[in-house]
Amino acid sequence: PPVPDVVVPADRLAAQLTSVLRAWGMSEEHVQAAVPMILYADIAGIDSHGIGMLPTYHAWRGKGWIDMQPVIRVERDGPTTALVDGGGSLGHVPARLAMQLAIDKCRKMGIGAVAVRNSTHFGAAGAYAALASEAGFVGLATTSAVSLAIVPTFGCEPMFGTNPLAFAAPAGRNPAFLLDMATSTVAIGKITLAAHRGQRLPKGWAVDEQGRPLRDTRRACRLHWLTPL
Repeated sequence: PPVPDVVVPADRLAAQLTSVLRAWGMSEEHVQAAVPMILYADIAGIDSHGIGMLPTYHAWRGKGWIDMQPVIRVERDGPTTALVDGGGSLGHVPARLAMQLAIDKCRKMGIGAVAVRNSTHFGAAGAYAALASEAGFVGLATTSAVSLAIVPTFGCEPMFGTNPLAFAAPAGRNPAFLLDMATSTVAIGKITLAAHRGQRLPKGWAVDEQGRPLRDTRRACRLHWLTPL
């Protein structure tokens, strides 16, 4: 049955996230770093990328795809660039570390570019770009995706990941400029959210095995075949 939308205070969501991550064995330091990054999505109205991801993370834990007690370290570190190894962790902690390193390098050298490897889903890319704009800099955050999901125009087979992009810049006002987008028409999470709500998909979001528009949400969730932006 459809799951109704419920408005929940942010502090209650934060408490729930904290309790779950602690129960999964995440260190207190990593919990404190991850919770604001996850909560960002819910506060921003990106329901597909916040606390709603916990069931997926739970499933990935069961498959051994996430290490909740990782060793996260800076593998390489230069004046303007660095490489962070996530130790197989949830992506929020190493991604936040990476952006903080990039901000520090930008403050000293005028530019900072930091890559993360060996981590998993990091929530909404805009959360990290926003850290840069809050510090007074232009920020770019992007990531690869775990699976092929985008079907090229006139195609009937997925060939690309959704590979999101987020860009933020101070604008002399609050809020700052922020663009956060998938390279598909909508993110996969929007398909899942529509399924929870019992909604049919708008024509043009997803396609079936023959490349035809797909509006059946359950089939779209199984396939994860999305149209390109």
